Amino acid sequence: MHSRSVEMFDVIFLLLNFHLSCCLSQTQLFSEIPLNGSIKANESQCYTFILDDIQTKEVVFWKEPKLYIRLEPCQGVPHTQVSVSGCPSQGHAVNWDFQSSLMRNDLRTQGSPVPPAWEWPGDVEALDVELSYRRIFVEISQYYKPLKVVADLFDLQQELLARNLTVEADVVASIANEKITSKGGMMYLDPNLTDILRKIQARLMPLAFYWLTVTMHDAFQMTSQEIHPVYNSKNFDKNITSDPWKTPVLRFTDAVQASLYYIVFWPPTGSAVKNLTATNLTSNISQDLSSLRRDNALNDVTGARAEVDDHFEARAARANQISKVNPTFGPKSIQNRDMEKVLILNEKISERLRGTDEQIRKLRSKNIPAVNRVLDARSDPHTSSRSSRRSLSNMTALERAAFPIIPEDMSYMIFFLDITDQFKARWGTTMDAEGHIRTRLINNPCGSSQNDIQGAGDLSCGVLQWITRLEFDTLDLNRNGYLSQEEYELRYPSFLPPDENGLKGDYTFETASENSSDWGISRATWDELYSDANSVMLASIKDPLVRNMWTICGVRKFGTPLDPSGLAVPNNSAGTWLTTRDFSQFEDGRLRYPVGGLNDSDNNVYILNVLARNTKTMEEFVYNPHVVQRKTPVYVAPQVDGPQVGLIVGVALTSAAIAIFVVAAIAMQTSKKMRPRLRIRTEKAGRRI
Repeated sequence: MHSRSVEMFDVIFLLLNFHLSCCLSQTQLFSEIPLNGSIKANESQCYTFILDDIQTKEVVFWKEPKLYIRLEPCQGVPHTQVSVSGCPSQGHAVNWDFQSSLMRNDLRTQGSPVPPAWEWPGDVEALDVELSYRRIFVEISQYYKPLKVVADLFDLQQELLARNLTVEADVVASIANEKITSKGGMMYLDPNLTDILRKIQARLMPLAFYWLTVTMHDAFQMTSQEIHPVYNSKNFDKNITSDPWKTPVLRFTDAVQASLYYIVFWPPTGSAVKNLTATNLTSNISQDLSSLRRDNALNDVTGARAEVDDHFEARAARANQISKVNPTFGPKSIQNRDMEKVLILNEKISERLRGTDEQIRKLRSKNIPAVNRVLDARSDPHTSSRSSRRSLSNMTALERAAFPIIPEDMSYMIFFLDITDQFKARWGTTMDAEGHIRTRLINNPCGSSQNDIQGAGDLSCGVLQWITRLEFDTLDLNRNGYLSQEEYELRYPSFLPPDENGLKGDYTFETASENSSDWGISRATWDELYSDANSVMLASIKDPLVRNMWTICGVRKFGTPLDPSGLAVPNNSAGTWLTTRDFSQFEDGRLRYPVGGLNDSDNNVYILNVLARNTKTMEEFVYNPHVVQRKTPVYVAPQVDGPQVGLIVGVALTSAAIAIFVVAAIAMQTSKKMRPRLRIRTEKAGRRI
C-alpha cells in the first residue's frame, strides 16, 4: 500500500513538473507592454496573458471587457492564433485564428469586404477578443500558404526555381503531375505529401521578426479603433499618390539623378495645415503605379475595424495640457465627452499606473528569471531595437484616446526601397526602341500575338500582359490554344466565389466559352477577360518572404530614409523628421513633397512610404506603400496626322513646284544659242565692173 502511494506521488510529481515546464516555456504578456520575438519556419512561440486579482476586480465592472491582440511583422510571415485552453501547438483548440477560412466566410455573410488572400500574410494582424477568461494563450507561428488547387503547386515550383532550388522544384512538379487529374481542381493530399510540401515551403521562409502587444480595454468606454486614435481618425485616407500636374516636358539634357518625383498624401485629420509654404519646384514624373492596398479591416472578430499601430517614447503631458488647445478629438465617442469626464478618466489612469507599479514590485519580489528579463528589457530602452516602444511610464491607451489630434503636432519621415533588381529577376527584361535591354515595363502592349509558348516571352510585353500570357500557357496543358473546363479549374475550381474566378465582370467559364468556341476559352478571349494579372504582380511586390515596407518595423528594417536634402541616397542612415512646414500644400489640405535622386536609367521600380508620428503622444504609423516605376526616357519620332499632314504636303508641293520652276528657268537660260548677225556691205557706184 505504501509503495502504491509512493508511485502515485511520483506520477503526480511528474505531471506537476510537466505542467510547470510547459508554463515556464511560455512568456507572459502584460497589457500595453510590447514584446519582440523571432521564430524559424518550423517553430512557434506561445505567450500567456493572465488576469491577476487586481485586474479581475477591475474587469468585472466593465460592460464590454476585451483584449486587443496586435501582431506587427517586421520580416517573414508570423501568424496569430488564440486559445483559452492552452497553446495550439500542444494540441489545444484554436478559438480565434486571424483571417481563417471560417472568419472570411463569416465576413462574407455579414457583407463585409474580404481582401485577396495574398494581402494579409506578413501584414499587421489584430484580434479583439472577449476577455471572459482569466488566462488567454497567444501563439505565434509562421504562416504556410495553403496548397488547395493544382495551380498552387505550379506557383510553388516557380518560386523554388527563382531561388535555384531545382531539386525541390522537381519534387513539386512530380506531385503536380500526379494531381492534375484531381476532380474539380481540388487536391486531396495524404499526410505524407503534406509533410513533404511543408518542408519544401519552409525552405523559402526567412526568420520571422515581430512585435506583439495586448491591450485590455472596455469596448463600451473605448473601442479598439480608439486605442490608436491618430491612425483611425475619421475619414483618414492613408494612400500615397503623386502629383501629375508637375510634369514638365522632358529634356534630354537633364541629369538622371536630378529629376524629382512629387508624392502627395493626406495628414491624419484630413484638414488643412496652417502657414505652409508654397514651392515652385518641377518634376519629371515617370509611370506611376497606384498604391498597394493594405486591408486589415477584418481583424476584429466582432466586426469592428481595428487596423492600428502603437509606438511611444516619453510620457506626454496629461489633462492639464489638454485644456490649453482646441479639443479636436479623433474618435467620435471621445468627442462627445466633456472635459470634466476626461479629467476624471485621467485621474483613474493615474491610480491604475500606481497599481501597475505595485504589481511590478510584487513580480520582481518573486525573483522569476524569465519575468525579470522581460521587465528589464522593457525598462531599459537600449536593450530594445526600437526605444520608441512604450514602457510602463508612458502614456496609456486611454490617455491617447482623450488627447486632441492637431495637424501641426505631426512629423513625417519618408523612406524608399529600390526593388529594380528583384523586379527584373522576377519578371524579366524588355528591349526599348533603341535596342537597349531594360527592366520590363509594368504596362506595355505586346507585339504580335502567337499561340505558342514563345509568344508569352515577347520582349515588348509589359508585366501585366506577360502574366496574362504565362497564366494561359501554364493552364493550357495540351497546348491546343484553348482552356478546357478541366484545365481552367486547375486554378479556379467551381467552389470558389464568383468574384474569385479570374474573369472580369460577371463572366463565368461557360459565358467566356460561348464567346470563344466549344473547345473552351481561346487565348484571345483570355487576353480580354483575365482579371488577376494586377493582383499577381502586386503580390510579387508585396512578398513578405522577400521584403516588408508596410509595417513600422518593416519600413525601418528594409527601407532607407531620404537624406536631409530630400534625395534618395543608397545606404543613407541619417533620417530627417519633417514638420508640416517642410511641405507644400494643396487647397484641399493634401501635403506634397519632392523626392529627388530616383534613378531613371533602367525603368527602375521603387517602393515609397511615409512614417508618421504624433509628437505629443508619440503614436507612430505608416501609410500604405506607394509603388512607382521610373520609365527610362527613349526618343520616339513624333507622329504626324490630321491637318498637319495636309500642311506638310502643301508646303512640300509648293516647294517642289518652285524648285521645278527655278531649275527650268536655269535650263532654258543656259540652252540659248547666239544668233548670227547679217551685215550688208555696199560699194560705191563705179567701182564695180
